[in-house]
Amino acid sequence: MPIKTITISRLYNLGSYEHVKYEIGLELQKGDSPSKTLVALERIMEALSPNKDKTQDYEVEREERRVNDMLA
Repeated sequence: MPIKTITISRLYNLGSYEHVKYEIGLELQKGDSPSKTLVALERIMEALSPNKDKTQDYEVEREERRVNDMLA
């Protein structure tokens, strides 16, 4: 059975009974590698952190470019 979508999520504990959940999903196109896509999504997820400052935006954009390059 072919893989059609990949979704990854992370739950971050912020303390004081608060949390934030990040979730990213991609629909695979014909010829896309599921394993490369998963690795790319994990890299993006690693760049996201609710405890980081404004540099987070740059890191997410950088990882998004890497993903696009990997999938191209």
